[in-house]
Amino acid sequence: MKKILLFVSLIAQSAFSQKALQSINQSKLTQLGQSVNYKAAGDIIWEDDFSVSSNWTIGSNGQGSFVIGTNTHPEMNDPDIGLGLYMGNMSTTGTTAGNGFAFFNGVQHLINLAVDPQDSWVQSDTIDLSGYPLNFITLSFNQRYRHLNYDSTYFEISEDGGQTWVSYTLNEGIVTNDPAVQNTILKLIPTNQSAQTILRFRWISNSDSNDFGSGYGWMIDDVKLIEPYSEEISILKVYTNDVVMAYDYYSTPLTQVSAMKYGAILENLGANSIDKYIKYEVKLNSNVVYLDSTLCSLSPGLKDTIWVVDGYTPDAIGTYEVRVYLEDLGIQTNNSLADEFKITEFIYGHNYPTTGSQTFGFTGANALVGMGNVYACFQNQQLNGIQVQYGTGTKATTEVEVEFKEVVAGSIQDPDNLYLGGSFYTITSPINTSTPTNIPFDEPIQLEAGKVYMVVLKFTQSSTQDLKVKSSSKGNDDFSTIGYGPFGQGDAVNYYVGWPSSPHISLNFDPSLSVNLNELNENRTAFTISPNPTSGETTIAYSLNDGTKATIEVVDLAGKTLISFEEAFSSAGNKLTSFDASSLASGVYTVKIKSDNSTSSQKFIKK
Repeated sequence: MKKILLFVSLIAQSAFSQKALQSINQSKLTQLGQSVNYKAAGDIIWEDDFSVSSNWTIGSNGQGSFVIGTNTHPEMNDPDIGLGLYMGNMSTTGTTAGNGFAFFNGVQHLINLAVDPQDSWVQSDTIDLSGYPLNFITLSFNQRYRHLNYDSTYFEISEDGGQTWVSYTLNEGIVTNDPAVQNTILKLIPTNQSAQTILRFRWISNSDSNDFGSGYGWMIDDVKLIEPYSEEISILKVYTNDVVMAYDYYSTPLTQVSAMKYGAILENLGANSIDKYIKYEVKLNSNVVYLDSTLCSLSPGLKDTIWVVDGYTPDAIGTYEVRVYLEDLGIQTNNSLADEFKITEFIYGHNYPTTGSQTFGFTGANALVGMGNVYACFQNQQLNGIQVQYGTGTKATTEVEVEFKEVVAGSIQDPDNLYLGGSFYTITSPINTSTPTNIPFDEPIQLEAGKVYMVVLKFTQSSTQDLKVKSSSKGNDDFSTIGYGPFGQGDAVNYYVGWPSSPHISLNFDPSLSVNLNELNENRTAFTISPNPTSGETTIAYSLNDGTKATIEVVDLAGKTLISFEEAFSSAGNKLTSFDASSLASGVYTVKIKSDNSTSSQKFIKK
C-alpha cells in the first residue's frame, strides 16, 4: 500500500567527495608537544579529556554558554535547575568525567520560562595535523545527551585557524528522549593535513518559546582524533518495516499482517569505499523464520538506509526479532544491531515499549487540542475501540472525544475526510498510568482493506485540565503521529504530523469491547435528535439517569462550542428540550449532554 505523504519536510545531508588516500608510513606525528607513533588503524593521533580547561575556549552568540566542570558544578547539581536532576550525571564509568567535561545546560531556561535563542560552542586549541598521512580521520568523543523540541548539536572543524568552518550534524537520529543517551560517537571526517586545525562542539536552538523551547542539555568528554580503519561500517538503526512508503507498527494483529520490509541505517567510518552484503535475520522464539541479504556500497563518511529486496509476512502471534549484521574487519561491537515487533491477537499500535516518564501531550495551549495516529487497514475487520496508556500529568475530570476518520484524499488535513464514529468519555480517578486502558466506541466501526484511517483524542487543554499519553523514545520516523491544535503558522488550527514521538494510542479489535459497551451504555444518557438533518428548530429527547441537572452543548467538527445551555429538574427521568439550528452553517455537528457522572453525544446534520 502506498503511503500518503503528509507535510513531510526533507532535510538534505551534505556529502563530501572521497579523497585519494596517501601512502601509509611509519613516521611520527607531533600533537600539542606529544609524539605519537603512527602504526595502525585505531591509533590515537590526538586527545583531550578536559582536565585542563585552558585547552578549550568557550563562546556564545545567544542565551547560555558551555561550562567546563564536573558533576558537582552548581549548574549540574542545583536542586531546582541542575542539569543532572533532569538528565542524570555524566557517568564516570568508562570516562574521565571525574576530572572535568564540557556541558551546556538548556533546561534551566525552560524551567524559568525565560527561553531565548541559543548558540554556544566549546573550541579546542590549535592542533597540528601537518604530519598526518591520510585524508580522513575519525573523531571520537563520549557524550550524554537529552533532546527536547528545538535544540540541535554539531561538530565543526576549521583547518585555517578558525577563519572558516565545516559543520557536521550530530544526534540527528535522536528525538525527544527519556532517559538521556550516554554513548561514544564515532564520525569519519576529511582532513587536509593542516597545522592550523581546530575542533569545536556547538549547541544551537532557534526557539524563544517559553513553553516549547529547547531544554535539557549536552555533556561532552574524552575527545579523540583516531586513525581510521580501512574498512569500518557502523549499523546505526534498524527498521522493522518501511517508514517511507508505509508505516512502521510495533504491534500488529494477525488479521492485519502484510508483507514487511526491513531496513537499516549504515555509516561508512572507514578510509575506503566498501561493497559488502548486509544480512537480515528474523527470529520468532529463537527460531529463524526469515533470512535475506542485500549489497551495500558506501564511500567514506557517508551513510545510507539499506532495505531488503523481498518482504516477509509473519504468520504467528509472538515477539519477533529483526537482526541486521555483517562481517567487518574494523570495530566488531557495531557490526550487529537488532529491534523487535509483535504480532498480536487484537492490538494495532505504533508505540514501542514505553519506558521512563516520556509522554506525548501539550502544555499551555489553552485550546482544543488532540493527539493520535494514522493506521492503514489490510483486511476488512470490525474495530471496537482503542487502547490508551495515560502518562503522569493526566488529570481526572478531563473530558475526551475519541474521533475516528477515514483519510479519503491523501492528507490528514483534508476537510473531506470522513467521520466514522468514536466516543466521548470523562477520565475518572484513580488514573492508571502503569497499564493501558481500553476505551470502546459508541458503536463498532467497519474498516475496509486498502483504506487509511486516523484516530485522535481531542480535549480542551487549560491550566486545570489536560491529558498526557505515554510515548516511546524510539520516535516517529514514519510520520504516523498526529497532533491537533493551533500549531500552524499564525496559530492556525489543524491536524499536523512531524511530532518527535509515538503516543500509546492503539486500535483494539477485541470483540469483547462491544459486549462491554452494553454495560457502559446503561450509565449513559440516552437521547434522540429530530429532525435530523435539521434546518431550524431541533428537538432533543433524552433520559436523565444520574442527576437533576444537564448541560446541552452543540459543537462543530473543530471542537468549538457554538450553543450551550443548562437545564435543572426536580427529579431524573425522561426530558424534552430544543434549540434553534438556523444560525449554524451547513455541515456536521455534535450534541453533547453532560450530567453528573456521564457524557453522551450524537451527530446531526445542518442542511
